[in-house]
Amino acid sequence: MRTAFKVATVFTGAAACAAAFTPAAEAAPTTTATATARTQLVTPDTSHHNCAVGPATKSAVFYWPASKHHGPTCVGGYPDRGHRTSLGGTDFSKMCAGDNYGIFFAVGISSPFGFTPGTHMSILGFQISEVSISNWRGEDTCAT
Repeated sequence: MRTAFKVATVFTGAAACAAAFTPAAEAAPTTTATATARTQLVTPDTSHHNCAVGPATKSAVFYWPASKHHGPTCVGGYPDRGHRTSLGGTDFSKMCAGDNYGIFFAVGISSPFGFTPGTHMSILGFQISEVSISNWRGEDTCAT
């Protein structure tokens, strides 16, 4: 009886593993062109992460002042959802929009700042609290 129980447990575990990995095997393949087109895209909603230093990105990039010894922050996500990502009132020195349309909010400023693809602007002296991406278009990139 004990041996039969162990064998049943092994088969149940194997079936559970197979079921867990089946969706990944059936997922639509990503083409190299698709993967390259949105290099360092942040998903699923507007969100942020530390950019990989070196490759260009189509994400909006917020650059830290050199004195902070910190790499750039990439912001992106699915457009037209109205989601915002919090940057916590961080001091950045400049921003690049990449191929994105959106807005960002600065601490103490009542109106948001808008940006369009290809925008580069100095934001030194502003503490950026939130960013929202509303759309993207084109091939503009930002250096990281």
